[in-house]
Amino acid sequence: MKKGCIILIFVLLLVPLVSSKIVLNGPVQENFNLGDKMLVSGFVYRDESTNGFLQLSVVCDNKATNLLKVPISIAAKEQKVFPQDIAVPPITASNSMLGVCIVKAQLLNPEFAIIEEENSKSFIVAKALKGNFILENTKIQKGRTLKMTGTINTLNNAPVSGSAEIYFKTDKSNYLIDVIQVADGSLSYSYQTTSSPPGSYSINILVRDIYGNEGFFGDTASFLLTDKLFVLAEIDKQLIVPGESINIIGNVKNVLNEQVEEGLATIYLGEDAYTTKIEDGRFEYSIPSQKNIKSGTQTIRAIVKDEFGNSGEDSVNLEVKAVATSLETQINSNLVNPEDVIEITPILIDQGGEVMQQDVLMTVIDSDDYEIYSSKIPSNEKVYFKIPKFGAPGEWTIKIEIGKLSDEKKFEVNEKEAVAVGLEGQVITITNLGNVKYKDDVEVIVAGEKEYKLFKKRAINVNDTIAIDLNEEVPSGEYDIFVPLKDGKKVFNDVTVVSGKARRSFTFIYNALAILSIAVLTLIGYSEKKRFGKRGFKREPESIEEFVIPKKEEPEEEIKPRAYNFGRASREDVEYFKKRVVDDMRKSEEAEKRKHARFSWMEDHSDSVKEEKKDGKKGGLFSMFN
Repeated sequence: MKKGCIILIFVLLLVPLVSSKIVLNGPVQENFNLGDKMLVSGFVYRDESTNGFLQLSVVCDNKATNLLKVPISIAAKEQKVFPQDIAVPPITASNSMLGVCIVKAQLLNPEFAIIEEENSKSFIVAKALKGNFILENTKIQKGRTLKMTGTINTLNNAPVSGSAEIYFKTDKSNYLIDVIQVADGSLSYSYQTTSSPPGSYSINILVRDIYGNEGFFGDTASFLLTDKLFVLAEIDKQLIVPGESINIIGNVKNVLNEQVEEGLATIYLGEDAYTTKIEDGRFEYSIPSQKNIKSGTQTIRAIVKDEFGNSGEDSVNLEVKAVATSLETQINSNLVNPEDVIEITPILIDQGGEVMQQDVLMTVIDSDDYEIYSSKIPSNEKVYFKIPKFGAPGEWTIKIEIGKLSDEKKFEVNEKEAVAVGLEGQVITITNLGNVKYKDDVEVIVAGEKEYKLFKKRAINVNDTIAIDLNEEVPSGEYDIFVPLKDGKKVFNDVTVVSGKARRSFTFIYNALAILSIAVLTLIGYSEKKRFGKRGFKREPESIEEFVIPKKEEPEEEIKPRAYNFGRASREDVEYFKKRVVDDMRKSEEAEKRKHARFSWMEDHSDSVKEEKKDGKKGGLFSMFN
């Protein structure tokens, strides 16, 4: 008002210098919204009296909006001020005035011809509004309330009253959430997020007032709506045996680091699930493990949910000890021959049905119930066992043991008959290389100028050798020697006997010796029954590589051969024969001790098996004739 008066005084001082003048003051603001009042003032001065009209109009972007013409009568040299002296209509910004505008004042004569005109400075009329918005939290847990406040003003900072449309934008789409009232430029809004899917949101707000002004505030605020809960789970032990229980404890918080007051926790171990309550942000449960739970690393999962659908999970690892529950023995053949290699696979299964690696005890027992081999071997791997050269025929047993578990597998060893006939100098040797007694008659035929049948024996024990010295049996000379066998005959041609003796009749001696031999052998066999196998040779403690042979402490007296009185057996002959029989048995026993290992042993993942060591010659019952 004061400013208008000053301008008016300044104009009045200039009056004597001009003849006619229109002066416009205002509008003061540079920006107007629809409905805003435009305050303009001024005066009209004329040197001469004038009757006519004063018209104000608003011109925006070359489009004029005229106000009512006001009649005016001015005397000569008179000045009239508006709106005091001239009641010009008020100016209100409207939709027709949008854009860059000026106020035009015109003095018109009675015929509406322009006598004088004046323009104001430019200004802008627009619908735009100003707004500012604040979210209480930019990260919100599903089920919690979103709270937003804001202020909305006109371009001239006047508070706005009207309505606001609230939109949430996600995935490049806008969703109308609500329409609320705006009063005195203040906006306050709360939204319950229970039904909204989790994700990132931005907020768009469209405000309209009663005059048609509107403001669109895009991406004015943004927030993250999450349904995740944070879970920290712990167990009281890291290693269990099947069937043992485990205690699990968990803490549950939301994204605001607040405890989840209520909810449910579901705990999974294998295919088993258990449910417990969440109270004051905590849950606890004792989980029973099954007897057949799989061994190794198992994962315990704890999945939590609250009433609003928020969820989270955590997991911890647990080691389950493998416990052997099943043992089975597999072999590649149920029928084998001596010196065959048999494949043996012990299958050890744990409580979960998985194979497990662990050493088991394997024992091989032959058909004489004699323990051939016993040692620990790895489970679930093939091992190889070579049937001994002289392995007893019949049913053998493989026994596998670990703890209280055991399994047996039977297989059959075939009978094998084999005889080896050799000639060393003038000594013929006949050895049983089979695994059963050689029961066929053994006859040595010496053919020269005369033919001699030197020897018959009804049976030869396993690995036993009989020796016949031709020097003691036939006269000196050239001979062809024939040894008839079951599968053919062995022939030695052109054998020279250098120091042969004339053959005499031994019928009486043979008869006497046969009877005595049977008696002595029967007595010895009975006393040694527990120390000798069924097949007539003694078994000694064995290692994998060789038999343990006791060291011989003192040499015993050697019985030297004596001359026979052929045709008649004296008392001395009988006593001598007894000593020779006993001595021969002792030598046979010691020979068995000196033999290298008759059995082949286990080979652990080897392409070859150990060859058994072979002995030298053995003395038999009839070596007394050497």
